[in-house]
Amino acid sequence: MWTKKKGYPFVLIMLFLAGHVLGQIEVKAAGNFLIPSAGGARQYKGVITFTQAGIEIECQEKIFQRFNEFDTPRQRKLTITPADLYEIWLLKKKQIYLFPRWSFYYRYRNIFFHISRRFDPFSNPHIEKALVFTPDNPGDIDDEGEKLIKFLNKEIQAIGKSN
Repeated sequence: MWTKKKGYPFVLIMLFLAGHVLGQIEVKAAGNFLIPSAGGARQYKGVITFTQAGIEIECQEKIFQRFNEFDTPRQRKLTITPADLYEIWLLKKKQIYLFPRWSFYYRYRNIFFHISRRFDPFSNPHIEKALVFTPDNPGDIDDEGEKLIKFLNKEIQAIGKSN
């Protein structure tokens, strides 16, 4: 009788830990952020982390500050929720483009590049804004990372349809 009582808490703890670990899928990639400046584009070393809840960007230098809020301190970390974006592109694991919604772009417009996109070969290019990230090692974003980015894109599209 004593051995049965001993086994239940162990099984419950294992189920709890397995559920917690499975629910926290994250992909990290180190690389360079391309930030526009007065002298041209500058590259800043940083790490981007994709989770199911959103994206976290951490840079070596304190570069993130809300636009036109000069009295607020600069930060090294920037958290982006799926509601802040309208699309994520992963181009052959060599570059990641984060396209912001207007409200997020308006807050942090000093870090976004103007990117021209063509929707078909015969149309004029459409200019949009994007945060550009180039991973140092393209192998950091494996198949699980691609699935996670596709999941985030689906979540972003669902948020866009509900608004």
